[in-house]
Amino acid sequence: MTDRSAAAILTFPVDDGRLQRKSSAWSSNPPVDRSASSLGLNIPAVSKVLRTLGLPEAIVGAAYLRWPEGVDLAPLGGSDDLGGLVYARMTLRAETSGAWSELGTEHFCYTVRPDGSSTLLTDRAARRLVLADLRRGSLRMKPEDPHALVPALRTAHSLIVNDLRAPTDADRDSGKRHAIFPLLAAVVTS
Repeated sequence: MTDRSAAAILTFPVDDGRLQRKSSAWSSNPPVDRSASSLGLNIPAVSKVLRTLGLPEAIVGAAYLRWPEGVDLAPLGGSDDLGGLVYARMTLRAETSGAWSELGTEHFCYTVRPDGSSTLLTDRAARRLVLADLRRGSLRMKPEDPHALVPALRTAHSLIVNDLRAPTDADRDSGKRHAIFPLLAAVVTS
């Protein structure tokens, strides 16, 4: 049996919503005499922190990145220059009590061509390329957009967000709705 005396207990007081840390060790194990409850966006302290840290007040533009050396771009069609859009889609369901339940979150990765066409990356190699290999790339000090990808990203973003947000007939029948969170917009060149 593991010693739970060093486990951290996170509490969210109802009155002021401040996060309290009760020990120096962090753990997901609840104390033996207490059970852990769900932690989600319905807790004001969590929502406040996400709004403060995750949603900037100023509008930000696309990141200008350079592919890391030696990356095989064949899964993306072989093009060196493209736009990238990454989103998280949270699915929520309306309960009979009037509350909303979080059902899960999915990630969607798209490439965008200069003509504005976008492609959802469903292939594992292509998703890995964008989600993992791109992180090894470098930030361009002098932004370059040789193929006018920024206007194409704007157009594709509007279409994609509306498409991801729209519930299907089955979603509507079961009370499901989708919240969309843009995670990355990037102009990626070699």
